[in-house]
Amino acid sequence: MLMASSIVPDNLSTCEKVQVDATNFSYIACIYDNVTVEDAFFNWVLPPNFESTSTDFDGVAFHWLSTGTGVVQWVIECDGKGDSDIWDTALAGNEFATTDTVTTAGDYQVTAYNTTVTHTIDSDDRHAICRVERDTSGSDTLNQPANLIAVEICYGVNDIWSGQ
Repeated sequence: MLMASSIVPDNLSTCEKVQVDATNFSYIACIYDNVTVEDAFFNWVLPPNFESTSTDFDGVAFHWLSTGTGVVQWVIECDGKGDSDIWDTALAGNEFATTDTVTTAGDYQVTAYNTTVTHTIDSDDRHAICRVERDTSGSDTLNQPANLIAVEICYGVNDIWSGQ
């Protein structure tokens, strides 16, 4: 689970990373508006037993909130970096889009797991970088900001005991 606190907005068209002071508790969110296609990046260190023979994650889900109702479209793209790779290169992953519908404003939303999200993380990669975007063109009908709280990525591992 990658929380919004680990999401890094870029310096171009990006979501706004904020602390939201709700009635009962505060939380970090990346707020994507409903006008501009915005994105942000997050990254994490892969475990040594990351199962890289598959090019699909086992599942990806987005956790989010909105003050309105409608359909939101999320896009994700992931790539890997290994020892001695050039760090700052364009992501080589495939973009994948998924939609979710909020019917009651203020409800906590979790998209269905999608198992067809392709990545380009190789066996020698030790670090994963993903870009998350709200695509306000096409299927997105939510006329309100969408507050991304977390991205849940499930993946396989080789041998759980050996760390290899």
